[in-house]
This record gives sequence, C-alpha cells and structure tokens, in this order.
Amino acid sequence: MMDEELDQHSWEIRETFAYYGRAVYMSSVVEVALAHVLLFAQFMKKVRDDYIAARGKGFDRKQYERDFDAFMNDQFAQTMGNLMRRVEKFGGFDVALKAKIADAKKRRDFLTHHYWRERSIDFATSEGRERMRKELNADAEMFQQIDRDIDAASASLRASLGINDAMLDEYNRKFMERVERGESVED
Repeated sequence: MMDEELDQHSWEIRETFAYYGRAVYMSSVVEVALAHVLLFAQFMKKVRDDYIAARGKGFDRKQYERDFDAFMNDQFAQTMGNLMRRVEKFGGFDVALKAKIADAKKRRDFLTHHYWRERSIDFATSEGRERMRKELNADAEMFQQIDRDIDAASASLRASLGINDAMLDEYNRKFMERVERGESVED
C-alpha cells in the first residue's frame, strides 16, 4: 500500500482518472453482459437441446468445456457494436432496453475515443475536474444500471436452461473465494 501525501491538485487529478477508469470498466461490464446473453441464447440453448435429443449419450465434458471457451473467446473478440446487433435478435429485450444499450455504446465510444480531447480544458481546472468526476460517476452508474437491466431481461432465458439466480450467486461466491485464496480459476 502506498502512503503518500497528495496536494489538492494531485488528489483531484488522481481521482478524476479513477472515476474515468470506473466508467470505462462499467462499460466493459455491459459488453460482457451482452456476451453472456449470447452464451445463454445460442451456445447453452444448443448444448441443452443436443443433450436432450441424444438423452445425454455421447456427451463429452472436456469437449463441452473446449467449445464453451472457444465460444466465449469468439464473443470477446467481437466489438461491442457487433455484440449489440446480435443481441438485438434476442426476443427478451424490449425496445426501451435496446435503445439504452445503443445509447450506452455511443457513450462508451465517446469515453474511449473522444473524452479526454473534449474535456482537456475542464481537466485544467479544479472546477472542471469536479464536473468531470460528477459526469463520469453518472456514466458509471448508467452502465451499471444497464447491466442490471440486461441481467433482469435475460433471467427467463437463464431459467429456461435451468439456471437461477441462486445458482449464479453460489458459483460467483465460490469463484471469488478461490480468487481470494490465490487458487487457479482456470479449472
């Protein structure tokens, strides 16, 4: 841990960058949420349907895991715009949520490509940096809410696959325990 005394100017600069980092991080959370919708709507649905049709015969867990990893790697190689266009075909999202996602993509693009150039004058003053932190906090909260909205809209899809929120919460709890103990999460 770094113990450092920062003057007000340095503290404001560090905090502004931290707020920016949180906003961009939360935009990535939305991107991952879109990939997860595709995981459930395409990959998991097909695996389930194939498993039921074959009555489980010939199911190869190791092959399933390789296919799962390949599918997710393919999703993460896509741009947010491509993921968004593919998810738009998912029937669980109403027009309002699709519009929020499209607006989030535009805002994410602005943050990653234009934000610092357009806010350079604000960044030069204490008052400007404060405005930036408020703006970036609102962005992060907006992205976080859209993530929640995507999760809620895809709950019925997950349920149709036999996946409920309690199962996901338990998986996430165990996963984080492994991370905190420094164990491999690749298994």
